[in-house]
Amino acid sequence: MTTPEPLDPRVVCVRWRDTSSLSAWDSRENAEKLTPVQCTSYGFIVAETSDTLTMADTHTLGDDRMDDVRHVHCIPRGCIESVITLVEEPATAEINRDRLPRVQKTHMWVP
Repeated sequence: MTTPEPLDPRVVCVRWRDTSSLSAWDSRENAEKLTPVQCTSYGFIVAETSDTLTMADTHTLGDDRMDDVRHVHCIPRGCIESVITLVEEPATAEINRDRLPRVQKTHMWVP
Protein backbone atom coordinates (compact mmCIF):
# COMPACT_ATOMS: atom_id res chain seq x y z
CA MET A 1 0.00 0.00 0.00
CA THR A 2 1.36 3.40 -0.96
CA THR A 3 1.15 6.42 1.30
CA PRO A 4 -1.15 9.06 -0.19
CA GLU A 5 -0.08 12.65 -0.70
CA PRO A 6 -0.78 14.79 2.37
CA LEU A 7 -3.91 16.93 2.37
CA ASP A 8 -3.53 20.55 1.27
CA PRO A 9 -2.90 22.28 4.63
CA ARG A 10 -4.55 25.58 3.70
CA VAL A 11 -7.83 26.59 5.29
CA VAL A 12 -10.01 28.18 2.63
CA CYS A 13 -13.31 29.99 2.36
CA VAL A 14 -15.35 29.04 -0.71
CA ARG A 15 -18.26 31.26 -1.75
CA TRP A 16 -20.61 29.41 -4.08
CA ARG A 17 -24.18 29.25 -5.29
CA ASP A 18 -26.42 26.22 -4.88
CA THR A 19 -29.77 25.31 -6.36
CA SER A 20 -33.00 26.04 -4.55
CA SER A 21 -36.25 24.17 -5.01
CA LEU A 22 -39.88 23.77 -4.10
CA SER A 23 -40.68 20.21 -3.11
CA ALA A 24 -44.46 20.48 -2.90
CA TRP A 25 -47.16 21.82 -5.18
CA ASP A 26 -46.91 25.59 -5.36
CA SER A 27 -47.95 28.45 -7.59
CA ARG A 28 -46.13 29.33 -10.77
CA GLU A 29 -45.67 32.83 -9.29
CA ASN A 30 -43.70 31.40 -6.33
CA ALA A 31 -41.67 29.18 -8.67
CA GLU A 32 -40.68 32.20 -10.75
CA LYS A 33 -39.35 33.92 -7.59
CA LEU A 34 -36.86 31.16 -6.78
CA THR A 35 -33.20 32.16 -6.84
CA PRO A 36 -30.02 30.18 -6.17
CA VAL A 37 -28.82 30.07 -2.57
CA GLN A 38 -25.59 31.89 -1.63
CA CYS A 39 -23.35 29.46 0.29
CA THR A 40 -20.12 29.95 2.21
CA SER A 41 -18.04 26.92 3.19
CA TYR A 42 -14.82 26.80 5.20
CA GLY A 43 -12.35 23.93 5.25
CA PHE A 44 -9.54 22.04 3.59
CA ILE A 45 -9.22 21.28 -0.12
CA VAL A 46 -9.33 17.50 -0.58
CA ALA A 47 -9.18 17.38 -4.39
CA GLU A 48 -9.42 19.67 -7.40
CA THR A 49 -10.22 18.96 -11.02
CA SER A 50 -11.07 21.22 -13.92
CA ASP A 51 -14.77 20.56 -13.15
CA THR A 52 -14.95 20.37 -9.33
CA LEU A 53 -13.45 21.40 -6.02
CA THR A 54 -13.86 18.89 -3.19
CA MET A 55 -13.42 20.17 0.36
CA ALA A 56 -13.87 18.92 3.90
CA ASP A 57 -14.45 20.98 7.02
CA THR A 58 -12.49 18.54 9.22
CA HIS A 59 -9.51 16.25 8.78
CA THR A 60 -7.42 14.30 11.25
CA LEU A 61 -3.90 15.41 12.07
CA GLY A 62 -1.29 12.90 13.12
CA ASP A 63 -1.62 9.21 14.02
CA ASP A 64 -2.43 6.51 11.48
CA ARG A 65 -5.82 8.00 10.49
CA MET A 66 -4.30 11.08 8.88
CA ASP A 67 -6.39 10.68 5.73
CA ASP A 68 -9.80 10.78 7.43
CA VAL A 69 -12.05 13.66 6.42
CA ARG A 70 -15.53 14.71 7.46
CA HIS A 71 -18.37 16.87 6.11
CA VAL A 72 -17.23 16.71 2.49
CA HIS A 73 -18.65 18.89 -0.31
CA CYS A 74 -17.93 18.37 -4.00
CA ILE A 75 -18.75 21.72 -5.62
CA PRO A 76 -19.02 22.19 -9.40
CA ARG A 77 -16.59 24.87 -10.64
CA GLY A 78 -19.43 26.69 -12.38
CA CYS A 79 -21.08 27.32 -8.98
CA ILE A 80 -17.95 28.75 -7.32
CA GLU A 81 -17.71 32.53 -7.04
CA SER A 82 -14.45 32.73 -5.06
CA VAL A 83 -11.88 30.74 -3.10
CA ILE A 84 -9.99 32.69 -0.44
CA THR A 85 -7.04 31.24 1.48
CA LEU A 86 -7.53 32.10 5.16
CA VAL A 87 -4.64 30.15 6.67
CA GLU A 88 -1.57 28.74 4.92
CA GLU A 89 -0.50 26.30 7.67
CA PRO A 90 -3.23 25.73 10.30
CA ALA A 91 -0.92 24.15 12.86
CA THR A 92 1.36 27.17 12.99
CA ALA A 93 -0.59 30.19 11.74
CA GLU A 94 -3.26 32.51 13.01
CA ILE A 95 -6.51 33.00 11.10
CA ASN A 96 -6.58 36.12 8.97
CA ARG A 97 -9.99 37.29 10.21
CA ASP A 98 -9.86 40.36 7.95
CA ARG A 99 -10.28 38.04 4.96
CA LEU A 100 -13.46 36.37 6.29
CA PRO A 101 -16.35 37.44 4.07
CA ARG A 102 -19.29 39.14 5.73
CA VAL A 103 -22.38 36.95 5.44
CA GLN A 104 -25.73 37.05 7.16
CA LYS A 105 -26.07 33.32 7.84
CA THR A 106 -23.37 30.71 7.83
CA HIS A 107 -22.07 27.68 9.64
CA MET A 108 -18.45 28.49 10.25
CA TRP A 109 -15.64 26.24 11.24
CA VAL A 110 -12.65 27.99 12.79
CA PRO A 111 -9.55 26.01 13.76
